[in-house]
Amino acid sequence: MKLSRLLFLRDWGLNLTRIITLLFVAISLYSSQKELDYYRELSSNVDLFFNTYQQLNNKYVDSIDPRGFILSGIKSMLETLDPYTILLEGRSKTHYDDLTKGKYGGIGVYIGTSGSDKRLTVVSPIDDSPASKVGLKAGDRIMKIDDFDTKGLTSGNASKYLRGEKGSTVVLEIERIGEKRNLFFEIERDEIKINNVPYAGVVDGVGYIKVSQFSNGTSSDVKRELLSLLDSGVEGIILDLRFNPGGLLTSAVEITNLFLDRNKKIVSTRGKNNTLIKEYKTNKEPVSVTIPLVILINSSSASASEIVSGAIQDYDRGVIVGEGSFGKGLVQQIYNVNDTTSLKITIAKYYTPSGRLIQKLDYFSEHTKSIPSDTLSFFTESGRVVKSGKGIIPDLSVKSKKYSDYIAFLRMKNCFNNFTYKFLKENQDYKFRGDIESFVVKEFKDYIKDLEIDFKLKSEILLDSLKKISNDTRVSELVDDIAAINNDIKSKLFDDNLKDIKNLLAIDFTTRFFGNRSKYKVMLNDDDQLNKAISIIKNRDEYFKLLEPIN
Repeated sequence: MKLSRLLFLRDWGLNLTRIITLLFVAISLYSSQKELDYYRELSSNVDLFFNTYQQLNNKYVDSIDPRGFILSGIKSMLETLDPYTILLEGRSKTHYDDLTKGKYGGIGVYIGTSGSDKRLTVVSPIDDSPASKVGLKAGDRIMKIDDFDTKGLTSGNASKYLRGEKGSTVVLEIERIGEKRNLFFEIERDEIKINNVPYAGVVDGVGYIKVSQFSNGTSSDVKRELLSLLDSGVEGIILDLRFNPGGLLTSAVEITNLFLDRNKKIVSTRGKNNTLIKEYKTNKEPVSVTIPLVILINSSSASASEIVSGAIQDYDRGVIVGEGSFGKGLVQQIYNVNDTTSLKITIAKYYTPSGRLIQKLDYFSEHTKSIPSDTLSFFTESGRVVKSGKGIIPDLSVKSKKYSDYIAFLRMKNCFNNFTYKFLKENQDYKFRGDIESFVVKEFKDYIKDLEIDFKLKSEILLDSLKKISNDTRVSELVDDIAAINNDIKSKLFDDNLKDIKNLLAIDFTTRFFGNRSKYKVMLNDDDQLNKAISIIKNRDEYFKLLEPIN
């Protein structure tokens, strides 16, 4: 390490220590003994930190990377706090910047992977995006981004190569089904609006709006779709917040305002010592306070999703259906440390209008903490009992669809997506019309057979363990008998799961032929939670009964 850097670090540490010492002296003139003890301990530990670093830097046998060393120390400190107080660097910081702006510079494509080499593949271009304007198509495989070979590049890491400043250009080398040579597309990046309402439409006479996250602009998107659905004469509205991790608090308040009158408290935040920081209230005219409303949630509905569903539940404005929410009721504020790094700090907790805490009791599930005083029962406007400290518990619990282990295994192996790519490459004149035909099912069955995938039943795994620990002849004979039964079960797995196989193939084919938005129509055909929500809206007696207090 250069001497100048060493001197800088030393002087910076010493100066910071002196500043804290001076602060300590100043504070001592006006503070209580408890505050004095705190600042005395702070000053002592800052000394400890810098003295330790100085000793290691001077005497450790190998050279020390100052940035990496300090960052590891900071991250270790943060790990002792809640899981959401974190350091944001690079792509993580960019993600939160995009969330705040509601847009980013890029080409506008949904991407995945396909083929045995897991190449980046265009799932669907976003409508009216640079990618759609130059002619990129679903199924196009991205072989190079500029001069960078995409082999081994995951869809998650691809964004740093595809995104960039508005007006800048990127060249994609594309492998396309039916083309003998690779194609080259020069694409000028533009502002891509984050699509937080990937689908809205009418399902069996009921309006349905899917919200994927809450960012800048989400509320206006939801309002536009809501007005359109109401104009079409729907019987009610279903707001789908399942798998929605949250986002901006202001967006959650604005969306709740669409269904509640002015001046209704939506959420309050409380910080250290339970002191009230701020109350958020509706401040605009609603779109409708009477249309029957059902909100769908599950264990992946968090933060802003819980603010919306919690407020709607507390005011008895709608029925919450599905599974218990995630239980993330902590408020984070982002503070810039420098141009490339920010610190996301938990500064408060969320409370619903009735006063209940959204945050579940434990930050970390492996630790059991004592029940805090705010884990109590509260009451909705009509007098229904709602629990605090448990996330949002639905008014009507409906389990989500669970795929069999066999289907889960095929999905994990990316079998459906890879088959779709292979099939369309070999059948370039095929026209998909919405239903998976029998010959397509047969080809998929042959494809799975040719893969020779090593799927094991749970009973097979247990038998394998039993074989290893027992040499008893009688046990071996029993194992052979059970193995024969397992083989019979495995031979029927494909046919036993045919309905799910056809549905998952239909989702992939629909996406390739008609775009990302159209796949939701297929996905919603086999959705128990959605079907129950529709049933509740159509049966007004059941709807209003769910909103009444239990005597």
